[in-house]
Amino acid sequence: EIGYGGDLDWFAVTLEAGGTYRFSLEGRATDAGTLYDPYLRGIHDSNGNVIAGSGDNNAGEGRNARKTFTATGDGIYYVSAGAWSDQEGTYTLSVEEVL
Repeated sequence: EIGYGGDLDWFAVTLEAGGTYRFSLEGRATDAGTLYDPYLRGIHDSNGNVIAGSGDNNAGEGRNARKTFTATGDGIYYVSAGAWSDQEGTYTLSVEEVL
């Protein structure tokens, strides 16, 4: 849940080198939460550094966020989830491997 403007939630995920993954951050547009405009702030390496070009605001259905990402190495990555502007609400984050 994004509880206040500027709030970010971080999630750890283990990925395999060369694997391609779809990250979906969904809210109101798909009845997956109350957040009007979910914002995938980025995918981060194991040190917490954002990986360039890994964020997304509106590539999913409606105002949902979606990003396809290929891992360059095995290990733990982090995903930061937020909202556009100062919105608050709930959301669903999912990760699936794609071919």
